[in-house]
Amino acid sequence: MENNQSFNEINNTIDSVVTKNKKPKKKISFKLPEVNGVWLLFFLNIRKTFALKSGIGTGLTFLIIALIITGIGVSMSTGFSFDYSTSTIPTSMGYIFVLFFFIVFASILIISLFKVPILEGIQQIEARAGVALIKSYLVRIFTYVIVTYSYILVFLIISLIIGSSYQNQSMTFESIVISPPLFLMMFSLIWFPVMSLIALISSVAMGTFANIFLGFVVALSPLISVVMNSVSSESPEKLRQQKIVINKNAKLIFANDFYKKFANDESIKKIFEDTNILQTINNNAKVMHFKNLSLDLFDTNLVAEGKTNSRNNSGNSGKPSYDNGSSSSSSNYQPIMSAIFRGFVGGQFNLDLDTLYSDYVSTIDKLNQEVIDSSNSSEGNQKPPYNGGYPPYEDYQINKKDQQKLILNSNIELPKIETKNIFSGLEINNILQKMFDKVRESYFTDNEAPISYPNFDGGVLVGQSISSGDSSTITNLEISGMVKWLKKEFPEYKNLLDYIQWQYENYNEILFSRDKTRSSAFNSTNNLKSVFRSLPDKTNIYTLGSSSVDTNEKISSVMATYKRYPELMMINSLITQNWMSVMSYSADELFSYIGSNNLRYTEALKSYDTLEKQGVQSTIINLLNHFGLMFTGLVGSDAAKDLWYQDRDLLFSRGMTTNVSNIKQLGAYSVVNSSSELLNSRYGNGAGTSSNTEKYNIADMKNYSIHDNKVYLDLSDSLDPSTSGQELTLPMVMSDIQSLFPFSFSKGNITSLGLELKKEGQEYYLQPIDKINYWKYSPNSDSSSSSRASSSEEQSSTFKAYLSFTNKGNNDKVVEPIFKKTPLEQGLGFSVIGAAFTYLALSLAITALLFLLYRSKSRF
Repeated sequence: MENNQSFNEINNTIDSVVTKNKKPKKKISFKLPEVNGVWLLFFLNIRKTFALKSGIGTGLTFLIIALIITGIGVSMSTGFSFDYSTSTIPTSMGYIFVLFFFIVFASILIISLFKVPILEGIQQIEARAGVALIKSYLVRIFTYVIVTYSYILVFLIISLIIGSSYQNQSMTFESIVISPPLFLMMFSLIWFPVMSLIALISSVAMGTFANIFLGFVVALSPLISVVMNSVSSESPEKLRQQKIVINKNAKLIFANDFYKKFANDESIKKIFEDTNILQTINNNAKVMHFKNLSLDLFDTNLVAEGKTNSRNNSGNSGKPSYDNGSSSSSSNYQPIMSAIFRGFVGGQFNLDLDTLYSDYVSTIDKLNQEVIDSSNSSEGNQKPPYNGGYPPYEDYQINKKDQQKLILNSNIELPKIETKNIFSGLEINNILQKMFDKVRESYFTDNEAPISYPNFDGGVLVGQSISSGDSSTITNLEISGMVKWLKKEFPEYKNLLDYIQWQYENYNEILFSRDKTRSSAFNSTNNLKSVFRSLPDKTNIYTLGSSSVDTNEKISSVMATYKRYPELMMINSLITQNWMSVMSYSADELFSYIGSNNLRYTEALKSYDTLEKQGVQSTIINLLNHFGLMFTGLVGSDAAKDLWYQDRDLLFSRGMTTNVSNIKQLGAYSVVNSSSELLNSRYGNGAGTSSNTEKYNIADMKNYSIHDNKVYLDLSDSLDPSTSGQELTLPMVMSDIQSLFPFSFSKGNITSLGLELKKEGQEYYLQPIDKINYWKYSPNSDSSSSSRASSSEEQSSTFKAYLSFTNKGNNDKVVEPIFKKTPLEQGLGFSVIGAAFTYLALSLAITALLFLLYRSKSRF
C-alpha cells in the first residue's frame, strides 16, 4: 500500500512538473472586420451618392457635353491639317460648357452630402452612434472626391481613346484631351469650399441656385475678361506691342533650345562656328547685300540693298517708275529674291544663283537700253513696253522628258548637281547638300528614299491655302518616313533629325503662320502667331518668275527632286530657320510699334522690358482668367501656349505668362540700331507697295543716328561712285537724296529747302540758311516739308543734319550665336501649374476652417 501510495505521489509530482512546463494552447479564431462606425458611414455615403438620381443626371450630362466638345476638337484638327480659326473653338467653348455643367454636377453632390443630412437629422443620428463630428466631415469630403474623380476619370479615359487619332497635334492634344480633365481634378478641390459654404448657409433651393449661378459666372470669366480688355483704355498699338513681345519671347526660347541642344554636338556645332557668314552669303547673293540674317527683316534687306540703281551717260539715276505703285527695279531681281527666300525659308537651299544673276544682268542691260531709247525718241514720255515683271506660270512642269527617261531607264546614273547657292561655303550648306545628294543618288535603287507622296502636285504644303478670308486651312507634309531614312544614312545627324521631327510634331500649330498671307513669297508678312517665317504655298513653290528657269538644267533638276520628295523641303526649312534664329536677333517690330520713328534699340528694349513686366503682372492680377489658363495650360510649354492664344478677339485670351529677364543684354545683338533702318528703304516706301507717295522726314533717312540733338546721316551707299575723292557740291548731295526718295522730291523742290552744304575736316553737313529751323523733330506729329520751317514751341529742339561720307568697304557685322556670350535667362513669369497649386493650398486651408461652420450647423 505504501509502495503504491509512493508511486502515485511520484506520478503526481511528475505530472505537476510536466503540466507546469507545458504551454497552454491558444485558440485560433477568424473574425471578419465589422463594418460599423466610420467605415459603415463612408460606404453608405458612397452608395447613396452614386445612386443619387439628380447626381447621375447631371454627371452624365457633364460627361456627354465634355466628350462632344473633345470629339469636335479632334475632328477639326487631325494629322498636319490645322485651321487656327476653328481649332481654338473647342478650348474656348469647351471651358465654358464643360466647367459649367461640372459645377452643376458638383453642386448637387455638395447639397446632398452636407446640407440634406443636417436638415433631415441624419447628422444627429451619427453623433448618437458615436461618430465624431470631424470624422463625419472628412467622410463627406472623401465621398465627394471619389464620386467626382470617378466621373472625371471616365472623361479622361474616353477622351484619350477619342484623341488617339491625333497625330502631330501635340498642343491641341494637350489643350483639349489632357489638360481639361487634370484641371477638373484640381478645380473640384479648389471650388469645394465655395460650394460648401453656400450650401451650409443657404436653404437647399437657394444654395443650389446660388452655386449654379456662381458657376455660370466662373464659366464665363475668360469671356468677361476679354470683354473688359476690349473696352479698356489700352490702345490697339499697345495690344499689338504685347503680341510682339509674346512672339519675340517665344522665338528666343525656341532659338535658345536649339542652340543648347547642338552647341556641343561634334557633328552639328560647326554651323555655329563659321566665320564671315554675312560676307559669304553676300558674295553668293551678288546683287543683294545683307547686313543681318534676320528673317523678320528679309524684305527690307532685299529692297534696301538691291543694287538696281544705274546711271546712264546723262547722269540720271534710278529706274523708271510705272503706275503700278512700285519701283520697277524690284521686279528686275525678283527671281533672285525668290531664290534667296526659298533658300532661307522654303527649303530649296540649292537653287543656282549664278544662272539667276546672269538673267538679272541681261534684264538690267535691256532696261537701260530701253530707257536710253525712250529718252532719245520723239515719244520720250511714253512708257517702255516692259512692264517690270515676268509672266506667271499657271501649271509649271519641270523637265518632263528627264523624268520620263529616269522612269524608263532605271540604270541611268544621275550626276551630282553643283550649284552656287545662298549658303555655299558654309557648314549649314554641307549638311543640307549631303542629305540632298544622298536622296537624289537613291533614285530607283534598292535603298531608295521612301516616296511618301506619289504623283504629288504641291509644295511644302499639301493643298493650296484659301485665298480669301482671314485664315486658311493648311495641311503640312508628313516627314517621319524621310527622317527615318536619313537617320539610317547619316547616323552622325541622328540627333539633329530627331530634334527636327520632335519640334515639327509637337509644335506644328505655331511653327508656321496659318493666316492668309500675300501670294508673293518674298512679300509675305511676318506673322505674330508663328515662330518661323511663313512657307509659300503650291501656287509659287516651283516658280521663280524667270523664263530662263524652265530651261536651266541645274534648277530644273533640283526642282524635280523636290517634287519627288517634297518633305525634304520641310526638313531643310526647319533646319535653316532654326539656325538663322540662333544667329540673328531682330527688334524690327519693336521699332515699328514701340515709340517714335527715331527710337534707338536701347530705348526700344527698355520699352520691351517694361511691356514684358506689365504683361506678366496683368496676367497675375487678372483673376478672371486664371481658371481659363489652367483649363488648357496645365501641361505643355507656356511660351508656346502664349503664342497660340494671344488674340483678344477670341472667346479665350491667355495673356502673357513668360518673360526673358535679360532681354536688355540680348538687345546688344539687335540687327538694326533704329527704326528708320527698317521702316524706309532707298526706294521710298519700298518695292511692292501699293502707294507711290511718301511723307518725307529727316528721321526717315537711312542709316541715321541722333546724338545731342544732331542727326548724322550715312549716304555712302547712295552716292555716285564717281564722286569718290572729289569735293561734293550741294546739287550732287541733293541729287543723291532725291534718288533715295524718288517719290518725295523733284529737282525743283529739293533744292528749295533752304540748305547749304558745309565741310569741316572730312565731314560734310547740311546747314539751314539764315538759321531757319528747317530740321525739327516732334514725336507726336509727322514733320512734313511744310512744317519744317515752323518754330513752334511744341516741337523739340532743333538739330543740324550731318552727312558722313565713308568708304563702305567690308563692314559686315560678325555673325555668331546670340546666346554664345549671353545665355538666355527666363524670369519667373506666371507659372500656370504654380498658380494651380497655390489655389489648391488656399482651398485646403479654407476647407479646414469651414469645419467650424459645419460643426455649428450640425449642433443646431
